[in-house]
Amino acid sequence: MPRAPSAETFAPPLREGAVIDRRYRLDRLIGEGGMGTVWAATHLTTRGTAAIKFLKAADAELARRLLREARIAGTIRHPNVVTVHDVLELVDGTPAMVMEHLQGESLAHRLARDGALAVDEAARILLPVVSAVGFAHSLGIVHRDLKPDNVFLVEESGASCARVKVLDFGIAKLTASEGDLAPTTSLTRTGALLGTPYYMSPEQVYGHQDLDHRTDLWALGVLLYQVLSGVRPFGGDNFGQLIYAITVKPIVPLSERRPGLPPALTAMVGGLLQRDRDRRPPDLSGLFDLLAAHVSQDRTAEPREPLPPRPAPIQRPVEAPGARPWRRRAALAVGGLLLVASAAWIGWRPRPRPAPPPPRPAALVRPAASLPANAAAAPDAGPAVAGAPSSQTPLVRHPSSVKHGGAAALKPARPPRPRPPHRGLHEDSPY
Repeated sequence: MPRAPSAETFAPPLREGAVIDRRYRLDRLIGEGGMGTVWAATHLTTRGTAAIKFLKAADAELARRLLREARIAGTIRHPNVVTVHDVLELVDGTPAMVMEHLQGESLAHRLARDGALAVDEAARILLPVVSAVGFAHSLGIVHRDLKPDNVFLVEESGASCARVKVLDFGIAKLTASEGDLAPTTSLTRTGALLGTPYYMSPEQVYGHQDLDHRTDLWALGVLLYQVLSGVRPFGGDNFGQLIYAITVKPIVPLSERRPGLPPALTAMVGGLLQRDRDRRPPDLSGLFDLLAAHVSQDRTAEPREPLPPRPAPIQRPVEAPGARPWRRRAALAVGGLLLVASAAWIGWRPRPRPAPPPPRPAALVRPAASLPANAAAAPDAGPAVAGAPSSQTPLVRHPSSVKHGGAAALKPARPPRPRPPHRGLHEDSPY
């Protein structure tokens, strides 16, 4: 019994003359990469040509990546980005992407054949790339795999120069959070290195998760360095030496590799290759203006089309109400819970009871019922309470209390005032 093929060895039965989805006939193999293969095909009904990209293995993550590449390429409606016509589903369930068929060669083949390019030629090739990548940045899309293999030079009859197309958004990072661009799942594993190592930024080498458009600025700096000098700014005998050269080793200035280049151009390359991404240019508008100036100064060949659109300033996507990322929603939820808990603790915490007022001293009065009936009439009748000492001052009713009928007007009886001695004649007086 034959053994079923594994996911690693699986490949669709692709051959010349095979019909895919009852619509496309495969003509020849165009190219092959780490993710899949690209075939030239002909539509059986319209007789139009197309390029179909197939996956090498039946892997769910690769399938999601190809579908996202198709969606991103369809979103970036730019004259220098490859056009995606359709997405097919094969018999085994794996997708295939139908793109426009491009005739020409990649920038990698051009550099391998001719070496370093003239400044005006390099400007004409890289200016459309900068325009396309800058437009993607304005949509919140980071390419993350810019290299000469992904820059295609389309040769057309009657054109004085090649038309440039940017390929392969398969590992593009989505930073937008609106509409269909918002990713639902992460297509990268923690610590995974995605991209060609020679063109990876230091933060991409370190595996940072917060990659932004500045990693593409670094890759464009490496690409411009290679196009103008014929060599890459970084190299090594193995992967470890390459990582050391990218992150630590001093970079040989472009002016030393190729003397006589315009100082503004070499300074721009040095700014793009800053290891600290905060020191790189904020966007690609400055590089676009510099390359456009060299294209306009070129008198040997006029471009077939006008200059590509200038990259728009990068704007952070505006979030729709209720469509905040999960991190902000979690932060708002935690903040709300803390606020509610604080309010509950303040409202229900035990409060100290106020101390009772001190007891009022008793009035030094005696109730009227305890007085003898003749207390007001006989001030000198002796003690007012039976059994009291004879020296106790009796209480008598003040005359005003009789009028108001209260017992609070009782006052102590005054002792009798001693009468002065009689100053009359005395028997012993000499008078």
